[in-house]
Formats: sequence, structure tokens, C-alpha cells
Amino acid sequence: MALPRCHRLRQRDRFPALYRGGRKLSTPSLLFRWLPQPESSASSRFAIVVSLKVHKRAVRRNLLRRRLQAALLQLRERLRPGFDGLLTVKTGIDLNTSTAEFLQELEDLLTRAEIIHGRQ
Repeated sequence: MALPRCHRLRQRDRFPALYRGGRKLSTPSLLFRWLPQPESSASSRFAIVVSLKVHKRAVRRNLLRRRLQAALLQLRERLRPGFDGLLTVKTGIDLNTSTAEFLQELEDLLTRAEIIHGRQ
């Protein structure tokens, strides 16, 4: 299941701002950049980037993207509003990483970034 529209970062002009001025945190397989939204919004928005460097086949890249989206959906209720985030999958990631493993990494990243409220 895809992220709801209200949680998708779709404005291309926000990407350069996230790359230039966004705060960064990382795990061995993910890089997370985030910024407060310029205008107050009802929900935090995210984009997921899986580069060609991760895998040449679109099927594999899309599988990783869908697993990350599923993990984000599970954390959706705990997200604080007002942030734009960019999740980038690092090269060298294990292509068999499960949704549960992504969930654990995402929960760690978002807790450290203070975008979700503590661990459950």
C-alpha cells in the first residue's frame, strides 16, 4: 500500500532545499534528510529515493521502495506534523531487507530526529 497523498513529498522544488540545508542522520542502509516545512501543514511529508546505483533493475528498486513505504505507514500515527523528509537507500544494501528491518531502522532514525514520539 502506498503512502497517502497527504504524507507524500511531491514538490520537486523542496528536494534541493533538503539536499542543501537539510539535517542528516544515517544508518548502514538509509540516509534521512529533513527540514521543517516552510508553511505549517497538517502532516509530515516524505519522499523515498532508490538510485540506479542500488540496483539496475527497476523491479528491485521498487520492491525496496514499497517495503520502506510499508514501514512508514506503520509509523504514520506517531509522526509529528510539519516536517519534510527524504529517505535515500544507500548502495550496498541487502536487497532482501524485510519490512520489519526497515521499520526498526526508520523508528530509530525518526526518533533520533525527534519526528516521532518515542518507541512503542
